[in-house]
Amino acid sequence: MGPNPTKLRSLVSHEDVEKHRSLSCARYDGCLEKVLRRSWRSWTCEHCPLFQLGRHWRSAEIDHQAALRPLA
Repeated sequence: MGPNPTKLRSLVSHEDVEKHRSLSCARYDGCLEKVLRRSWRSWTCEHCPLFQLGRHWRSAEIDHQAALRPLA
């Protein structure tokens, strides 16, 4: 699977970057290069299968950490 960014019509606010991009993805640099070559003002990883997989993984990790916390 190659870079798979999707162009956005409006800029992503600094607070929303993590909602749209996976900075730790192994493909991030390739996506960024593709975006820069196309002169896109803004983009998202939202439609990439790897982004969706990462979301599910992070959600499972949060659930796991919550289960490990002792009850007060």
